[in-house]
Amino acid sequence: MAFAFAHQERKLRNVEDSISLVTGGTQPADEVHPEVVESMRDVVIDISEQSPREVSVEELQASDYVVTMGVPMGMSALLAGPVKTVTGMFPIQMGRVLEKLSRYVMKLTNV
Repeated sequence: MAFAFAHQERKLRNVEDSISLVTGGTQPADEVHPEVVESMRDVVIDISEQSPREVSVEELQASDYVVTMGVPMGMSALLAGPVKTVTGMFPIQMGRVLEKLSRYVMKLTNV
């Protein structure tokens, strides 16, 4: 979700050349959760064709910023940049999570 918001912001601000993005998880699921696809569709972002992938320790350490949806125990020591954790993702709270995540990503991409 953070990647989708950042990708959109990067394109809207015409900063594709100055901001690179990486998406992935430390324990990726087999598929993007249907409720996440639906929630993103509600904010007019289509992630239905996306596939989960594993992010490497090297990618994490090379990042200036890392936006997480929960960090497994012990992983926070590997992160190179400031960490923003968004937890408690229940469907009833998804709208508030998306709103907060969108605002946070907009701040990060404000070049």
